Amino acid sequence: MRKAPAAARPGGEPGKRLGNRLLLSLALTSTLLLVFALRLDLDNLLDELAGTNFAWVGAAVVMNLAAQYFRALRHHYLLLPARDLPTSGLTGAVIIGAAINNVLPLRGGSVARMQLIAKRFDVSRPTVAATMAAEIVLDTLIVSAFLVVGIFALHLGSLLGWIASAVLAASASLLVLAWLLSRSFRHGDAFAEQRLRFLPETTRKAVGQGLMQFELGWQAVWRARQAAPLVAASAAIWLSESVSYWFFGLAVDLDLSPLAYLTLVALANIVTSLAFTPAGLGAFELSVSELLRRLDVSSGAAGAYVLLSHGVLTLMMMAVAPVAFYLLRVRASDLLYLRRPPEDEPPLGAGRA
Repeated sequence: MRKAPAAARPGGEPGKRLGNRLLLSLALTSTLLLVFALRLDLDNLLDELAGTNFAWVGAAVVMNLAAQYFRALRHHYLLLPARDLPTSGLTGAVIIGAAINNVLPLRGGSVARMQLIAKRFDVSRPTVAATMAAEIVLDTLIVSAFLVVGIFALHLGSLLGWIASAVLAASASLLVLAWLLSRSFRHGDAFAEQRLRFLPETTRKAVGQGLMQFELGWQAVWRARQAAPLVAASAAIWLSESVSYWFFGLAVDLDLSPLAYLTLVALANIVTSLAFTPAGLGAFELSVSELLRRLDVSSGAAGAYVLLSHGVLTLMMMAVAPVAFYLLRVRASDLLYLRRPPEDEPPLGAGRA
């Protein structure tokens, strides 16, 4: 009997593409880690790690957990036009998504977070996707602004400054584009009827409904009364993360300015978001250590800082995620199935009987 071609077998071609992406991600991770290791002063690194003050490490972990809470609080405000959801449940979803991102490349945790919130809270996926897109645009605006100011103020090079300025301009353009699209999507049925006449009527109606649900996820950004707490929550996120980075610096006795830590936070988040490696592995180590060297930090101290901060925060997220899974009663089907839950399924964060 002849064997069916890969494209015809269930999961054949998609599985192959996924495997190729995983191999590419692992190759990129290995290359970045190799370059990072070749630039390390191993003897100095071990001395720096031996002198770590773990009291500051504990304080850094607490501040990073606070940042996760503020992320959930911001998502709460973004979802308010659709539904008033508990921040406790959203905090668990944020932590679970971050933990999955630490394991899977290509931001798989973000997809899992969207699925979890949509299914367990019964919010439409286009709306949840829109709120998460709004988060990305807001974060990119903030961190790229930090990066531009830090690069020019710390005299890190005009080329880096112009690259950061281009990222800032691109994120500002995305915000303007989102506003223009929101105006069109507000009346999704009419938009679909006018622009998508080549589609069957049932498809046009489905697309129109999806566009209105997507626009709903952006409404909090455009409403002045809801935009203010959004800005405040975003500021709290990045202040908490910057203080966490500062505490890690104190743990290995770095003497850097607050602006330097804001710049570190900005660079780390932009690079790890673009690298598509699990947990930003390799991209974080190489980019942050190189920036620290530009700030006159020794190779050993820079290596100790990145290994300690990235390692501790990654392990912390992986340790907290099972607690969130347990408290929120998350099942595999909540993350993998794209179907609505049974009506008798309890809402996320409802607690145990």
